Amino acid sequence: MNLQLLIEQYITYRQTLGERFQTNAANLRAFARAIGIDADIAEVRAEQVNVFLAGTGPLTHTWYVRHNALVGFYRYATSRGHVATAPLPVVLPKRPASFVPYIYSHEELRRLVEVARTNQEHRSCIEPDTLGTIVLLLYGTGLRVGEAVRLDRQDVDLDSSLLTVRQSKFYKSRLVPFSQQLQTLLTRYSEQHPATICHSGQPAAFFTTHAGGRVNLQTLQVRFRRICQIVSRDQHAERI
Repeated sequence: MNLQLLIEQYITYRQTLGERFQTNAANLRAFARAIGIDADIAEVRAEQVNVFLAGTGPLTHTWYVRHNALVGFYRYATSRGHVATAPLPVVLPKRPASFVPYIYSHEELRRLVEVARTNQEHRSCIEPDTLGTIVLLLYGTGLRVGEAVRLDRQDVDLDSSLLTVRQSKFYKSRLVPFSQQLQTLLTRYSEQHPATICHSGQPAAFFTTHAGGRVNLQTLQVRFRRICQIVSRDQHAERI
């Protein structure tokens, strides 16, 4: 059985069960490309699987994400008689150290927001006011960054001080209340950044770029890292 075709069958099978199955699907398709589009599943060797899992850099949590995707796929393949055994490693490497979250103090938050609202990078599509408002929203509600940029106008109930976070982690939605201070902040932002007309029929984004489009997650992450570097540099200069 062709490996790539069987992977597509498996992806379709999981998605018909109601799963989005996006990350695992991407990893399995990458596995098929790494092995070869003409490869037969019965010919895949353990050495090839190990090379795919290891990647090119140090061991990260990506190894386990890929391994988990392959475990599900080979369970499907063996149950249907396409292979007798799965060429997966028996001994798993030690997991890398978990990420330790950092909680900003009020003073650090003040500095971050101040820099975010005053630092306008050339050619950046994210306005300083948008960046500062997102930072405060994340701090005040505990939203994930992706959840914040996916908020639509209809998801932000300013009258009731309530956010609707739709189809997030584990495909669940939830309601998130926010404080009166955030209500004032978000109301001001909404008034100063009115909703743009969306000709595609998609809901209007709450946080928008200069051009009126939705803020890109990767762009936001890059901007946030840069303002953190500026704050760190300024703090270092003050200590000298």
